[in-house]
Amino acid sequence: MAVAAKIYFHGMPGSADELAFLDAGACADIWAPDRVRDAPQLQFQEYLTHLELGIRHRFPAGPLHLIGFSLGARMALEMAARLGERVEKIDLVSAAAPLECGVDLNAMAGGRVFRLARDAPRRFALLTTAQHFLSSLSSALTFRLIFSSVKGGDIALAKDPDFRQILERALRTSFSSSRNGYLREMIAYVAPWTEILARVKAPVTLWHGSDDNWSPPQMSDWLASKLQCVAAHHILDGQSHYSTLKRAEL
Repeated sequence: MAVAAKIYFHGMPGSADELAFLDAGACADIWAPDRVRDAPQLQFQEYLTHLELGIRHRFPAGPLHLIGFSLGARMALEMAARLGERVEKIDLVSAAAPLECGVDLNAMAGGRVFRLARDAPRRFALLTTAQHFLSSLSSALTFRLIFSSVKGGDIALAKDPDFRQILERALRTSFSSSRNGYLREMIAYVAPWTEILARVKAPVTLWHGSDDNWSPPQMSDWLASKLQCVAAHHILDGQSHYSTLKRAEL
């Protein structure tokens, strides 16, 4: 029986550098498309088609295992809906559910950014320009600002020099001068997309930290209630956003 090819959809802000958080065995042979810099000229729906065709070209046959982290969960589900029976299984880690799930944005780290992207996209675009200049001047300062409210297992991670180096690199990628991919996906994320869930047929395993304040556990619970086939729903006690990515068994 053919082994499923693994495709990883990174968070936003984020990059394929996140794979360094995984166990060496788990991340072997994973392909992680660079959605920040890939085809920045395309609008979101056009980009979905572009990404689907890219996956089909790279993996013309055989089963697929999709892994979505944080905001990458939406992209994993989008591709699962398009690729149909090719998808053998899906893992969603620290998944960010649609905002229609009713989460309190005031209780989310980054909630103000999501609200701005939803309610004032032009002002959000200006914010990303400021983030670009800040990260180009000091990615370390950008890291400290973004991780100022971490909880659970992420507290220790934020003090780890290797973790900081990886995340600072990912932030520089997301807020780079070619940040159209970041803008494209953030604006799409805050718009309604619940209807996608009904088109996902493959079994889904959810991994979420009990102390995640980036995408609260409520989001994972809501996804588990809406998806057609949930194989397992793991809540990791005391873990948060990135620490759950390190502990998930992928």
